[in-house]
Amino acid sequence: DGELAVLTRRQGLPDDVAYAILEEEGRLWISSNKGIYSVAIADLEAVAAGTRASVTPRIYTEQNGMPSRECNGGQQPAAWKGRDGRLWFATTKGIAMIDPRRLPSSTAPPPVRIETVRAGGRTVPVSLAGGDPLRFPPGRGRLEFHYTVPVLVLPERVRFRYRLSGVDSDWIEAGSSRVAHYTNVPPGRHTFEVLAANAYGVWSAEPAAVAVDLAPHFYQTWWFFGLCLLAAGGAAAGAYRARVGRIRASERRLAALVAERTQDLERARRSLEESNRTLERRVAEGIAALRDAERMAAYGRLVAAVAHEVRHPIFAMQAATYMLRERLRGDADAAEQLGVLEREAKRMTVLMNDLLEFARPQELRREPTPPRWLLEQALAAFRDEHGEDGPAIAIDVADGVPPVLADRNRMLQVFVNLLENARKHARGARSIRLEAALDAREPPGAQPPGDSASEAPPRVRFVVADDGAGIPEEHLPHVFEPFYTGGRGTGLGLAIVKRIVETHGGSIEVRSVAGEGTRFLIVLPASR
Repeated sequence: DGELAVLTRRQGLPDDVAYAILEEEGRLWISSNKGIYSVAIADLEAVAAGTRASVTPRIYTEQNGMPSRECNGGQQPAAWKGRDGRLWFATTKGIAMIDPRRLPSSTAPPPVRIETVRAGGRTVPVSLAGGDPLRFPPGRGRLEFHYTVPVLVLPERVRFRYRLSGVDSDWIEAGSSRVAHYTNVPPGRHTFEVLAANAYGVWSAEPAAVAVDLAPHFYQTWWFFGLCLLAAGGAAAGAYRARVGRIRASERRLAALVAERTQDLERARRSLEESNRTLERRVAEGIAALRDAERMAAYGRLVAAVAHEVRHPIFAMQAATYMLRERLRGDADAAEQLGVLEREAKRMTVLMNDLLEFARPQELRREPTPPRWLLEQALAAFRDEHGEDGPAIAIDVADGVPPVLADRNRMLQVFVNLLENARKHARGARSIRLEAALDAREPPGAQPPGDSASEAPPRVRFVVADDGAGIPEEHLPHVFEPFYTGGRGTGLGLAIVKRIVETHGGSIEVRSVAGEGTRFLIVLPASR
């Protein structure tokens, strides 16, 4: 009828792979890795039409004279039908020839019978049952069925299939095994059926069958389940009553808590009103402070302009101090006064340098700079100035950190300034760490992923950390403000650091906990 049907081992074929197919006397002869087998064409059509569940193939292997049951199919044709009707097949050990007209056959179905059933260590012959079900006491659900078929022609080629109701959904192919084992069989009545096929593939017309009754354990009986349901119902009722009691107690606690929270809200309202008044006052103070800051910025620009004129007298004062020290060598009083003069001249020089640096326009000469080189050069410059005294300094650069695009001199100034800051202000510090790693945080204003033209380059995070006393909390918001100082220094060092970092398109922040030290975090764009 033009329809295609697929037959596999589920429909009784020995193998799902066929190497060659020949037709002779109403049968298909098929070579495979399991031997050569023949199937009636009428049986194949019946299975394809759905009027039959499976086919009954006749299988030929070494026991029938084949040199090897494993056939070849890599080269075609792998089989040939001669003019005299003989069939020739290629195997892994030579040619196999079959003459269908001379093959013996037997159409009589083999009589299969079940001999014994074993359960719970007890073996019962089926012949003693007299057709009644075999009954077994409660056990572990293990069953063992022994069956056989009395044939004299090629008994080693007899094949069996069996099934157990309530356990197997389909027939189990047992091959030549004459024992069926089952475990975890549920209690109740089960029927075991077995079919046999003789050496020529003829199956039993009807299966041999035996019924067995497995008695349940007490905990598998209906009354036990009923008692369990009653107990569960009682427990559920008790749990319900207990839950209702807890809910009512919770409602009472909630009512008391609502009253308490109402009082808290009233107190919070009054506190909020006071906070609003305080906020208004602080806003006014902030506006005044902003005006002061603007005046301070103008003052800073003025001082920066004057600094050029001041540096020359300071240099002259330093030169005169040096000459006086040489002439008054041995005068202790004069040496002490000259030392004070030298220190003050040096302090004024540092202040003038910071003022000029702060006022100077930031013109950068950027180039790809390895982070490790940057930190090592900063440490070397710091050591040249101060030697090995002071806290221990360690450098830690993670693997795979890309270069940053930076003005090397400016960024060296940043890290040297931070080291100087730690040396001066980190009271009690025993160590300073210089770190560099890829920054995994999302940069502010980053574009959504997928737009390669607008994606930001990777960023490198630098850390300068010490284990000193930390920065007082009231100073943290102001550490980068120009001229702001906690008592020592000019108040411009960190302002200059922040300006250089932001000119590079980066950011800097400070984190400090009293007694645990201070961390300056610098994030710079990496070189593409």
